[in-house]
Amino acid sequence: MTFIKSNKVDELILWSNHWILLIVCLFPFSTVAHAEHPNSLTASLAYVSTYLIPWISLIVFSQIIYKQYNGSATLQKRNLERIKIFLVFLLPGALISLVWLYALPIVTILMAINWGRHSNFD
Repeated sequence: MTFIKSNKVDELILWSNHWILLIVCLFPFSTVAHAEHPNSLTASLAYVSTYLIPWISLIVFSQIIYKQYNGSATLQKRNLERIKIFLVFLLPGALISLVWLYALPIVTILMAINWGRHSNFD
């Protein structure tokens, strides 16, 4: 978000950001449904998809910002790192969470810590 200046925000960036916020609001509902019905496939899939969709959306959101700033090398490098983090942490964590409820929140915290560690790119 540090690359966005107030005069460069367009509708696509605003709607992308709103989409991420909308999905994040579903975390409590899917978590409660999965905790109360751990053997329900529907509750488990809702839980996993509620975690996967925001991270995928963040990658897409980063790509939208990258395109708006005409291919900044810094943003390109960040996006590649974030895709690696997503593939290494979240996808296996999503599969494990179908069996063990606490796997996905732990993996999400690890991803969030790694996601924000880009001081070497500045």
